[in-house]
Amino acid sequence: MTPKPDQPAQNILRRANALNISITKLCNDAGVSRRWFEYFKKRTPKAVEAYIKIERVLIDMEEGSPSLMRVTFTCPNTLEKRQGVIQEHNGRQYIYCKDTNDSYPIASVLHLRYNNPNIR
Repeated sequence: MTPKPDQPAQNILRRANALNISITKLCNDAGVSRRWFEYFKKRTPKAVEAYIKIERVLIDMEEGSPSLMRVTFTCPNTLEKRQGVIQEHNGRQYIYCKDTNDSYPIASVLHLRYNNPNIR
């Protein structure tokens, strides 16, 4: 089972406990201060947050998650063809377009076409 990327500090703690290694020793061996690790447990740094987002998308792609269906659609604002990814938020589906960095409710999108021929 791959560890979830959402909780990196908790994963480190769990794995260190399984090996019966103290966090202080682990930090010393890694050349990282224990103080930094304590900060890391409370607040994930931006670089790690970016890594976590990438890791989540990669895991979804590897598992063939339907939450990452790639689509071609006509943008309701500009009426131009765009590429996007279907995402869910609060039980509703949206299309995220990285070109415009916007999300559009599926109901507002014109001419939706799934890029995967197996999906209708």
